[in-house]
Amino acid sequence: MTTQEFQIRAGALMGVEDLLSELGANASYELRINGLDDGCLNDPEQLISFAGFESVLEQSAVRLGCRDFGMRLAQKQDLSMLGSIGMLVEQCVTIGDALRYARSYMSLHVRGEYWTIETAGSQAVITRFQHQHQRSSAGQGRELSLAVCYRLLKNMVGDDFYCTEVRFSHQGISPASVYSNYFDGAVSFNQEKDQVIFPSVFLDRPIAPFGDELRLDIQNRMDEQLAAFGSDIESQVRSLILQTLGSQEHSLKNVALLLHMHERTLQRKLARKGLNFKALLSQIRFDTASWLLQASRMEITFMSQMLGYSDVSAFSKSFKKTRGVSPRRWRQCQQTQD
Repeated sequence: MTTQEFQIRAGALMGVEDLLSELGANASYELRINGLDDGCLNDPEQLISFAGFESVLEQSAVRLGCRDFGMRLAQKQDLSMLGSIGMLVEQCVTIGDALRYARSYMSLHVRGEYWTIETAGSQAVITRFQHQHQRSSAGQGRELSLAVCYRLLKNMVGDDFYCTEVRFSHQGISPASVYSNYFDGAVSFNQEKDQVIFPSVFLDRPIAPFGDELRLDIQNRMDEQLAAFGSDIESQVRSLILQTLGSQEHSLKNVALLLHMHERTLQRKLARKGLNFKALLSQIRFDTASWLLQASRMEITFMSQMLGYSDVSAFSKSFKKTRGVSPRRWRQCQQTQD
């Protein structure tokens, strides 16, 4: 079975050169030792390895003793780091419109993440899903992503914007005061999903003069880029599996239904890429479980539920089949190594 190599625009590293310099490090060196070409800093549209991007964040945080590296980097980023998506967002009428457009075209910026925007009563919920997990990752990429999301919202809405809650799936990396100083709402860890939650009334807030002609021009260019990518069936299936695991709706039948195709059609499309649904589901569950066991303190019973297992026994059996030890024992071993 093949493993998809996800990419991200180099624009996601906006500000990293300045931050590394402030911390007494050389950006070119930090990028090279993590497998990235330092020339990407001069070309925000260049696609770089998502794994390499995450490695720069994680390894720099460790090597330089900067536990809040991701959130510090977020303070140096603005809408321009999103390229054409940022330009389109600036031309939208309301925050709600901006978020929906950003969500629709986010794959042009990063292929390793998937975002949703929903409303639940009086609250708006932005959820970030990640397709792959580095075993050594402690959450810098997640903190950067949600911190940038929060920062951009506050810049677009105004100083009166606030979050009801910010949720991270990993355990806290920095002291509690670091998070409270950055986010104005409650921050919780070891949660089922990475989310930014805020009053839905902000969705109707106007953000900029409406530029219809410019917006349509940018949108048409990005539609052409999306079409050039073609139908990436693996990314689509991965995204839907991630979204439906906890609700126990991750079956082949349901995912095919969400993609508006017959089960056999979906199986054929996956087979052409050397994939099959059952193997993808197992890989996603295993990768997510391994990351959560190492990076969070989430209860294993709850973890088994969010991964879509019938019970904790089924989860333990599946995990042990691959790792050779139970999830609890594997977590203990990882903590000992750390």
